Amino acid sequence: MSSTKIYKYDFTAYSGGSLPSPSLFFDFNSSGCLQADPNWNANPRATTRTIFTISTDGQNFSTGFSNAGGQGTGFFSAIYKIGSGCRVFDTKSGTVHGQWGFTGAIPIGDRFTMHEQTIGKSGDYVLIEGTACLSSTCLGSSAPNFSNTPYFWKVSSTNVNFASGARSGHYTEGHRHWMNNCQCNHLGQDAFRLFTSLNKPALLILNFPPGMTVPFDQHFSWNNVDANDTYPFVSSSWTGGSNLTFAWANEILGTFPPNSLGIATGTVKRFAHSFITGRSQTFDTQWAIGQVSRDGKFFVFSSDWLGTLGAVGSSNLASCTIGSNCRGDVFIVELR
Repeated sequence: MSSTKIYKYDFTAYSGGSLPSPSLFFDFNSSGCLQADPNWNANPRATTRTIFTISTDGQNFSTGFSNAGGQGTGFFSAIYKIGSGCRVFDTKSGTVHGQWGFTGAIPIGDRFTMHEQTIGKSGDYVLIEGTACLSSTCLGSSAPNFSNTPYFWKVSSTNVNFASGARSGHYTEGHRHWMNNCQCNHLGQDAFRLFTSLNKPALLILNFPPGMTVPFDQHFSWNNVDANDTYPFVSSSWTGGSNLTFAWANEILGTFPPNSLGIATGTVKRFAHSFITGRSQTFDTQWAIGQVSRDGKFFVFSSDWLGTLGAVGSSNLASCTIGSNCRGDVFIVELR
């Protein structure tokens, strides 16, 4: 993407060398899309946007825009569906515009600016995290904690809702389910619920390693998920670097949801150590942020390998200062 425009490359006859020239696929700044929203037309230019995400079938493309400044100032959640067109949810006015589906006011009074958003794997839902509440209450509170607690917009409708109970922590989304690392009754605990039953979380994990202590955090990926959300989701854990006295500390883990390959619900498989110090100056490297491959066979992540990769911009592998200039690199672990 560039600004409001999606471009595509045609590699049909490509045999190497220079890449083919891109062609315009869709422009969100068009009639029936962003231009259907008066709040956009007041200043019709993108000053920033959220991450660009695509549904598993490659038919739905979504991102969020601001025309008022940097991250956290935007309120335009947009999605383009091949063969149908565009839809926009304005989180400031609480209005849905679009070329298909239902349009008009959402049924709740919450108004907010956006921090980030992502599309569900089926393309039926967009998950939107808030930054600032513009109404008297948001997420059911006059002092909402937006951190890792998204709104769920059912894209074909004006229905927007949020989860209740065990809703904190980093998360990932499937085709029909949302899982989040609530840590609500134990460090490392995950909650699992349907998009259509956001107030009915189920806690997944029954058995935990002994001796788990704070800090402990996880980031998740579920690119391998099947249509029924039964394949395991994969995470990288973080303990701050100094606390490595228990299993799951700074590791690559797989957690099995219900009805998953004949394996008991909540089973956690340990695949590898990430060898992060947990103190890198680079965000992705500090937290071992990673993604599982679409076929579920590999997990790619970033690590400073306990400070053994040398300093940034130097060929000297013998020395660096952890948290200041140690280099990170990308590593791939086979999941078996």
